Amino acid sequence: MELSRISDIDRMAKDAMALFDWSVIPLGHPLRIHAYSYHHWGIVITPDNIEELRAASKRAYVEEWAPTDESVNELIAIASERAGLSDTNLLMNQKIGEYSAEHVKSLEEDARIIEVGTGAGGTILSVLHSLHAAGLDLSKMAFTLLEPSEKRLDFTLERIDEFGKSRGTCVLAMGVVGTVDELATVKSGHAHLVIQNAAIHHESFNDHLLEIKRVLRQGMPFISGDWHEGSYESPARIYWVYAMLQNPFNEKASDEVQRFVLGRGEYPKREERAELKEFREMFGLTEQRLAQAFDGYTQSEREANVGGMRYWLEVAKILIEKGKRSPEVLIQAHERVTPRITALKNAGFVFGPEDKKKYVEVIKGKGFGELGAVMVCRKPLRR
Repeated sequence: MELSRISDIDRMAKDAMALFDWSVIPLGHPLRIHAYSYHHWGIVITPDNIEELRAASKRAYVEEWAPTDESVNELIAIASERAGLSDTNLLMNQKIGEYSAEHVKSLEEDARIIEVGTGAGGTILSVLHSLHAAGLDLSKMAFTLLEPSEKRLDFTLERIDEFGKSRGTCVLAMGVVGTVDELATVKSGHAHLVIQNAAIHHESFNDHLLEIKRVLRQGMPFISGDWHEGSYESPARIYWVYAMLQNPFNEKASDEVQRFVLGRGEYPKREERAELKEFREMFGLTEQRLAQAFDGYTQSEREANVGGMRYWLEVAKILIEKGKRSPEVLIQAHERVTPRITALKNAGFVFGPEDKKKYVEVIKGKGFGELGAVMVCRKPLRR
């Protein structure tokens, strides 16, 4: 299957998404995966369709994400804890706050900080806490927050206002409803710092990295936290996620799949819903392709995949118990660590000696590899 016309791709996506109506976790539009994985889904990028693909990908992201509110973040935190991942987003927020305060303290002028995908405010509040604890004057700084969900943005701005009032200071925060595309309205070299946590994995094309670099001043950093795993790169890997989601409470079947993904168990025997079989046939997923779905992955990458699977299992259990459907979809443009670092370098970011020291796997030692990581890179100085 090779599809290049948007109408054909959209029809395929609708057919694929409809196959998972039975699951409390929707599949989401395949154009939401990272563009370098499109070929695994039979999507061919051509000079004639690339702009349409970019636009359709953005549209799918906004349509799926804009209606959400802060309850998504609560669900993520609870499911992460239950999956044995700790509160990964909280841990990444803490590191981003620490690194941000360290950087702002070194500046000789008032900081202008941009956050991409502010969500329910966990990251920016962590940064504000760290800046305030470092004795820095928040009233002299300017914060710009980008977020496609107006509900979440309003919630965050209220939290920031309360934070400032409780500390007897004024925090100048401007909220902008939209995606990273809104950076186009920011002049080049405006920002002393750009931050993001678990947000740019919604962007299928790496154009956003060029925009982030453009708005930064020379030598200034981009501090990024994110979830890194490769389940979304191929329908063969998505298949195994939904093989577990057929019955999230069947621990024996789930354990067999996880051991297989880790390379420590036999090819799983499984029951297969008719819709899952249809998905397998739709993408030509032979038993051989399914058996080789995670070939070529490092052990750390395999562990990260299992961490992601365990997270989605817990999300499903919580939602089934509540009789609800997930407010977020499965498919997102997550990247493994190595492709993300490569993309940053290709966009012109550099990793100095001190930046390399600030790369951290926040749940290292828990057996989930590179799943949650924070890294610092920066716009190079002019030579």
